[in-house]
Amino acid sequence: MKSHQLIEGEPAYLIHQRPYSETSQIINLFSRHYGRVDVIAKGSKRPKSKFKSFLQPFSPILVSWSGRSQLKTLRSVDISSRKQPNVTGKHLMSAFYLNELILNFLTTADPYPDLFDTYSLAIENLSMQIRVKLFLENLK
Repeated sequence: MKSHQLIEGEPAYLIHQRPYSETSQIINLFSRHYGRVDVIAKGSKRPKSKFKSFLQPFSPILVSWSGRSQLKTLRSVDISSRKQPNVTGKHLMSAFYLNELILNFLTTADPYPDLFDTYSLAIENLSMQIRVKLFLENLK
């Protein structure tokens, strides 16, 4: 039997979110030390949810989760001290494309710290509207 795992203050990005029930969501995270992690955010669709304002794509966050199975339970989310990016226009589509690549090609629970750092830099560059066509081609 797997032991109960509690992770606190892990740097991460929200990659994808989808409804789970009337009030909850399944959130796909990309974290620095644990790679892709899937969590359930209980009550995150409620108007006064403690998670709602923090669960935004492309914003660096610090997350805490627990659980034994592959689907963990989100415990807390805080804004990272890093600058919050503002990705807009055609750069927004490139950022969503990066998220799709991570979601579809990375396995869960395998760390990719170098890729995490590269992703962070790419999001920063996209928010500053720097061309990243070469970066996207190299990432493939």
